[in-house]
Amino acid sequence: MDLVNFLVLAIALGILISPLLLLGRNRKKREKKMLQLVANIAQKHNCKIAYHDFCGDFVIGFDDVKGYVFFYKKEDDKALEQFVNLADFQKCTIINIGKSVVNKLGNYKVIDLLALNFVPNSKTKHEIRFEFYNSEKNSQISNELELIEKWSKQINDHLKTMH
Repeated sequence: MDLVNFLVLAIALGILISPLLLLGRNRKKREKKMLQLVANIAQKHNCKIAYHDFCGDFVIGFDDVKGYVFFYKKEDDKALEQFVNLADFQKCTIINIGKSVVNKLGNYKVIDLLALNFVPNSKTKHEIRFEFYNSEKNSQISNELELIEKWSKQINDHLKTMH
């Protein structure tokens, strides 16, 4: 391979790879900013985020020492900040609302809403819901289902050790 072919190949690869690198860098910047925002919420409650996960437009974090779960979601021009003190809740359930679709390709479920629902200890308190996915607001689901199952288990395991 002569020098001209090598240079053409190197330039072509650079053109193809640079958008991927920029996307990855922008995603990392956005995640760092979102983590800082959820850490700020935690700091207001004298907590520190020990575990966290990102997915699209939200971040969820957990202070396993103090038993607080924090949630930050960016929707359009709004920011939603939520938290729960697990001492005030008896369990965490998954809300998975959808519909069954039958067509020539087979049967499958279309998910319309995924949320973590915190059930309070007291009947006078309201349930709190962290919305992971809503088909009216998000065009496509990614790994929200796996994350919601992971977080439900982790939170319920923590609740068992508290009670």
